[in-house]
Amino acid sequence: MHADSTLDIDLAAIRRNAGRFRRGCGQRRALCGVVKADAYGLGATAIGPVLESAGWDMLAVHRIDEALALLDHVHVPLLVLGPVRGLSPLHPLAMPLSEGRIELCVQDVEGLNDARSLGQSMGRPIAVHLEVDTGMGRGVELEAVPSILRGLLADQRLEAAGVMTHFTAASDIACARRQYAKFDQSMLTMRRRLPVGCRRHAAATTATLLDSNLRGDMVRIGLGWVGHAVGVDRPTVGDEPLEGALRWTSRVASIRSVPRGTPLGYGSRHICLRDTRIAMLPVGYADGLPVQAIGHSLSMLDATGTCVCTAKVVGTVAMDQVLLDVTHAPAGAVSVGTTVQVFDGTSLGAFALAMGLQPHHLLTAIGPRVHRRIADRAQAGNAQASQAAAG
Repeated sequence: MHADSTLDIDLAAIRRNAGRFRRGCGQRRALCGVVKADAYGLGATAIGPVLESAGWDMLAVHRIDEALALLDHVHVPLLVLGPVRGLSPLHPLAMPLSEGRIELCVQDVEGLNDARSLGQSMGRPIAVHLEVDTGMGRGVELEAVPSILRGLLADQRLEAAGVMTHFTAASDIACARRQYAKFDQSMLTMRRRLPVGCRRHAAATTATLLDSNLRGDMVRIGLGWVGHAVGVDRPTVGDEPLEGALRWTSRVASIRSVPRGTPLGYGSRHICLRDTRIAMLPVGYADGLPVQAIGHSLSMLDATGTCVCTAKVVGTVAMDQVLLDVTHAPAGAVSVGTTVQVFDGTSLGAFALAMGLQPHHLLTAIGPRVHRRIADRAQAGNAQASQAAAG
């Protein structure tokens, strides 16, 4: 694990963002925190309890093992978004399912039948969310929704906990509105028969911020809790701006000067056009730094965390390291051990965009060699205040 490459995760900032969503969406609308893929590689067992403590109603994962890993850390129900097939009553997931601690997303009749079989075996109804296909290519077809809902509502082995869909591109708000209209229309004849507590949900972070009419009975928030929304430059909930909760940094491992004409990197893809000062950063594509970072500028920070200059990535992004051109850095600004910032909470979206990636892609690609430093500054501050009062 890199001691000199760190992804800082600010739980206090995540908690404040969670509170902003809670206030902005209202107490009557449920909030579901999406923490799949280990909360985008940030640590679901640390972040899940923070969202729960802020009054969020549910957490969503994609896989069975993700749900099982969270069970001992939170008390709110967990929604498994991915397909779950052929569970036996002896499976570790079976009892939490029958107790309502875990709910299933079902995307087809076969999935419903599997849930029925488990409910029959357990002697208790299994809570399911029926996914409707409005353009993603997953879920039941629009025309089949009324008949499938009728069968679901009449079956005592199942509990209709939700009906959901997924937008193809929420930042294209016109497209999202068309999808939501299809989703709404598909339930037109069944809406009054839906039981109390059956939640209609479609909006993830971006749609939640851009159009309150798309929020339904529940919203599913993923990147929003780290302070980001795809396609939204300055995300706010109501009139409250979200704040960044992440920062990825490394440290300069070595510096050397090379003469004009020196080739750099695999394939000699960069030839120095002048005498050049090069800094080596021990982060590469095995750590999640995109190979597209060539030519992109990274920030050099002083001891206070302030950017004193930027330096461009030159040569190629290797597996374990990358080179930076620090020729024009101010005297004394860059030395071995200088902190280099890949991105922080405010630059995450811009950095991902420059790499041709979505922020989700960028975060989940950050490898295990990059140390996750999870800090809760609010709790640390409270502890210090308590110690001072006791003293």
